[in-house]
Amino acid sequence: MRMNLVANSWYALHVKCHKELEVASHLASEGYETLVPTHRVRRKWSDRSKDVDLPLFPSYAFCRFNPEAKFAIVSMPSVLKIVGFGSAPIPISAEEIDSLRVVCERGHRCTPHPFLSAGQKVRVVAGPLSGVNGILLSYGRNNRIVLSVELLRAAAAVEVDEESVVVANS
Repeated sequence: MRMNLVANSWYALHVKCHKELEVASHLASEGYETLVPTHRVRRKWSDRSKDVDLPLFPSYAFCRFNPEAKFAIVSMPSVLKIVGFGSAPIPISAEEIDSLRVVCERGHRCTPHPFLSAGQKVRVVAGPLSGVNGILLSYGRNNRIVLSVELLRAAAAVEVDEESVVVANS
């Protein structure tokens, strides 16, 4: 399914490795709305251990802009391209971005997860993640929602209570 280009839609930007936050910061300073979801991991060095925040989707940043401004976006430092088909950028569903933003803002542990093309779509109806949509996976005693970004074929998982999810209406 191909979406029409819409003014001020969300787009995925393919950026240089380890430059996701720098690109988002630069875009934000230019007045664009950005999102770089992160997850916390423990890194060990020979002399110490430290918790660090890494991008949930390495080499990608999300930005909301009018597609007429695409040349200004791709000319920014460390931006390689706007994800799309050929030279046409493809917008990302606002629902997908909103779900990622809710999880990040509410501080839930979120980890990278392989993209799933099949699975039960669910909506969280109770608790702090109420309103979030995703795909439900079951891991023994822990249940997780997988938040996907179709265009990137990437996903992230967050734990939820079994009682707080219902089948999403299509």
